[in-house]
Amino acid sequence: MRPGKLLDVGCGSGIFLHRMHNLGWSVTGIDFDAKAIENAKKMPGDDLTFMNTDLSGARFPDNSFDAVTMSHVIEHVPDPVALLIEVRRILKVGGRLVITTPNIRSFGHEKFRDCWWGLDSPRHLQIFSLPTLQKCASKAGFDAIKTGTSAANADTFMGGSFGFKEAKMKGDCSTGKAIQFNFIRGIRSLMLQYVELRQLRHDAERGEEAILICQK
Repeated sequence: MRPGKLLDVGCGSGIFLHRMHNLGWSVTGIDFDAKAIENAKKMPGDDLTFMNTDLSGARFPDNSFDAVTMSHVIEHVPDPVALLIEVRRILKVGGRLVITTPNIRSFGHEKFRDCWWGLDSPRHLQIFSLPTLQKCASKAGFDAIKTGTSAANADTFMGGSFGFKEAKMKGDCSTGKAIQFNFIRGIRSLMLQYVELRQLRHDAERGEEAILICQK
């Protein structure tokens, strides 16, 4: 896909958009976290726009963007279909949407259950499988829908899950220790990431992150 106008919903500090800008994209990022947007605006470069708002509040015109990305956003939204309908409205004809989100059918969720990092209760309102993501996209009117999973960030998921499990066993999940760095935990997480990569060869739904790619 040739560089064009890109919107990242939930852009955080703008690191991803800065990389895409260096690849030739004209980029816009939105996030409801005012501090994150403040940091994003300090990024060097021209043709980078950052806004402290959610998607509906941005009020972009129809057919504004060639691509929209959302990384770990849709699980925070009470009405994902409405969100996707709005994304489709602002995409140009032929434009693409790319979403990543925790995968409820992952190897990590099967192993850690209620301590799985992807659940992140109560911040995550719903967790998706590939079929539910595809169904949401279809209801929103998208065509050429593709789904898959990835183990690319499985070490992060596993590390967080180990942390939550340890905190739960100690009866102290509120201290933040679940996400603090731990060398042994990191090694164990990398080993589980390798196990997951092997499982993905036989089952495409085992990855920690679900991926949705669709076209208007």
